[in-house]
Amino acid sequence: MSLIDEVKECSSESHKKWFDRFFNDLKIEEKIKETAMKGFSGYKISISKNDEYLARRLDSQKTVDLLKQRLGDGFKVEIVILESDLNFFGKRWEFDRHLKISWGDRADDYLYPLKDK
Repeated sequence: MSLIDEVKECSSESHKKWFDRFFNDLKIEEKIKETAMKGFSGYKISISKNDEYLARRLDSQKTVDLLKQRLGDGFKVEIVILESDLNFFGKRWEFDRHLKISWGDRADDYLYPLKDK
């Protein structure tokens, strides 16, 4: 096995271990059921810039793919970035980034947790 293959394998294994630990601790399936019982059709997990490591893990296509696999058919998982319409020095201002899990018809009907955990 080449060095690059080993590095990619280590990265993938590390991400999978983090993913399992994070979403088991979060009890994501229970959170989704609780949210559905409250009448919502989605759940979101904030991607805070305050925790660089967590933000890097959550804001990853690997996480989206693993979460889709874990939840199964019928769920839509995506990273949502909300930006202002105003430009500051030629750049749009990003004011929210989150991982959105939805299962209903209404795309905007989802619950924001009080805390990430």
